[in-house]
Amino acid sequence: MGYSREEQETSLVFENSTGEWMVYSTVPKHIKKLSNLCELIVIESEDDRPIAVKGVLSESR
Repeated sequence: MGYSREEQETSLVFENSTGEWMVYSTVPKHIKKLSNLCELIVIESEDDRPIAVKGVLSESR
């Protein structure tokens, strides 16, 4: 079942010193898009499907 719509979120934090974006998401649509942009670490999964992930994007993307 994952997270309810009210609980779903995507957060981006930019670290100016490294030029990297730290990303966290529980939104299925965003998780799918992010998986094409960077290596994601699965924090939580359900039925072999990620429902919470985090990752790092470089500023150049």
